[in-house]
Amino acid sequence: MRDQLIPPEITVVMPSAPDLPSLTMKIEMRKEVPVCTEVTIQAKEDGREVRTTDLRAVQLQDLIELIVTAVSSKIISAGPDGLVLGDNQGATRENFDAALATIRAARKGTRARITDDFLREVAETYRANVDGSPTKAVEEKYGVEYRTAARWVERARAKGYLPATTPGKRKA
Repeated sequence: MRDQLIPPEITVVMPSAPDLPSLTMKIEMRKEVPVCTEVTIQAKEDGREVRTTDLRAVQLQDLIELIVTAVSSKIISAGPDGLVLGDNQGATRENFDAALATIRAARKGTRARITDDFLREVAETYRANVDGSPTKAVEEKYGVEYRTAARWVERARAKGYLPATTPGKRKA
């Protein structure tokens, strides 16, 4: 990825207190972008159960960026044999910050593109669940935060894919 040498696959086991659940993450490079492909939160044999607070505590975006930055190396030069020489990012704060900026820029391109077709799909999902929790249905279908789902519903309304509504009244 640009000037960073990153392993194609990274598996991390996060340490925790003896009675708290453990966290394991797998990060892979896909199309030159680091993405999380697996997360496991597991209770220890004599520890407490996995709770909702454990799930909320996992800040995937931050963990991906920090882990990938920590294991990446700056490409100094490529030799005639195709070998790449790297410099560990942990050497200076400046190198770490530069690597982090590169990784954030690459990951930014993986976010959903909000097209008219996408907003029509959001509107269809909303309409299919208007008698229940339509915004919650959008949140669950796309695996995003409720706030993001609400923003997409608002944009679908602005485009005319959903009718205007008054606070507290659902219309689809």
